[in-house]
Amino acid sequence: MAREIREETGLEVQVGPVLEVVTGYRWARVELVFAFRVTGGSERLSGEVAELGWFPPDALPDVRADQRGLIERQLPRASQWAGRR
Repeated sequence: MAREIREETGLEVQVGPVLEVVTGYRWARVELVFAFRVTGGSERLSGEVAELGWFPPDALPDVRADQRGLIERQLPRASQWAGRR
C-alpha cells in the first residue's frame, strides 16, 4: 500500500492497522480501510489521481452515505493510531 500511495501521490506513508473490510453488494469488490500517517514526500499526482485533499471531519465534501459512515466509524481509531509516534 505504501508503494502504491507513493507512486500515485508522491507522499510517503506509514501504513497502520486494517480498520475495516467491506465487501460489495452489487459489484464484486473488497475495500480494505487502513489507518495511515504521512511521513514525508511531496504531493505529485499521477495520471490515475485527479485530485488530493485533506478535510477536517466536520467539513467533508459530499460523499456517498456508506463512505461517510465508514469515515465516522473509523475516524476515532485512525486518529488514535496516527497520533502515536
